[in-house]
Amino acid sequence: MGDTLAPIDEQLALHAHEDIQSPAPSLGSVCGQLYPYNGHQRTAALRDRRTGKVVALHFPAALAATVRQALGKEVETWGRLTRNVHDQVESISVEGLAVFETSAPGIALDDVIGVLGPDWTEGVDSAEWIGRQRG
Repeated sequence: MGDTLAPIDEQLALHAHEDIQSPAPSLGSVCGQLYPYNGHQRTAALRDRRTGKVVALHFPAALAATVRQALGKEVETWGRLTRNVHDQVESISVEGLAVFETSAPGIALDDVIGVLGPDWTEGVDSAEWIGRQRG
């Protein structure tokens, strides 16, 4: 290829422009943590659990209380998605939202220390015990 320049006609330019435009909106869902909320504009943001990217949410007035109560929690939200040219979700026109219930509170390291009892390594230090297990 090098430094060669070649003119392109209007039709080719039009097709190239169409190819780099964002895909059409689609229906879908995104899971993640819900935060920043603007009640006047009915917008919020969600950090996508899968990609880590921030997704803008636009919701109807009927969902305002639900969104407010879900702030800071893990949620699944669904509706009409817009994506960028890299197929990453950029925004959702929210039709529904569900909060993930946590199954159990977090467990601190101090809560599990000693749970196996003092003799689980048969009286040897843990490194030697692991070496014996590996044979």
